Amino acid sequence: MQHTSRLTRPLALPLALALALALALAFTLTLAAAPGEALAKKKKGALRFGKQGTVTVAGTAHFLSGSNTDIKKGEAADESADGPTTLGLGARAGYFLWGNKALSVEGAAELSFERSDSSDFKSSTFGVFAVPTLYLNALRKKGLFPFAQLGVGYVNVGTEMEVLSKTVESSAGGLGLKPGLGIALALGKAQGAFLRLQLNYEIQTLTDEDDNGARTGTLAARVGVGAFF
Repeated sequence: MQHTSRLTRPLALPLALALALALALAFTLTLAAAPGEALAKKKKGALRFGKQGTVTVAGTAHFLSGSNTDIKKGEAADESADGPTTLGLGARAGYFLWGNKALSVEGAAELSFERSDSSDFKSSTFGVFAVPTLYLNALRKKGLFPFAQLGVGYVNVGTEMEVLSKTVESSAGGLGLKPGLGIALALGKAQGAFLRLQLNYEIQTLTDEDDNGARTGTLAARVGVGAFF
């Protein structure tokens, strides 16, 4: 394995289909449950977003720029400069475990898929994460919820490189971390829609079949649209 982003085989079709189905479900529930801002203002009762027992589902899109990589095999090490620009999609499902006037805690699971293309290589990345999230409720009356989260999970990266007119495939997998900060805007009362804006720093520690190792760090801006009920 020679460079960071040059790590894995493209994802299997069943995984891509599972992600597509999860995204379709998230957006379908969003359209079905969201009452629209005008209707939301007429609803009676307390806002359920952030309350214990509330379920959330969302679809996300994200943008990755740059990559700082340290590749090691035995004592050898190399530093890699910026990586390619990457666009990705994700699906998220969560459940509020606890909440009071000041704070709310949500347990969530996320799937993510990313695809990069450049002149000499292509890469696909699949990730599965557990994402505990802490929300601040100080702006609850305005429907605004600043949050901090830590995603922990497994990532698999697959690449295809053109080397001397030949296509070389490689794959690697390992630990993924993605701490982040953001804000959610909730529209509705007992149920409704929400918008999430967040910034993550995503860290991957990968190993391929030849025991080559790589560590990557990437900044990701994410936008999500979802429903709560």
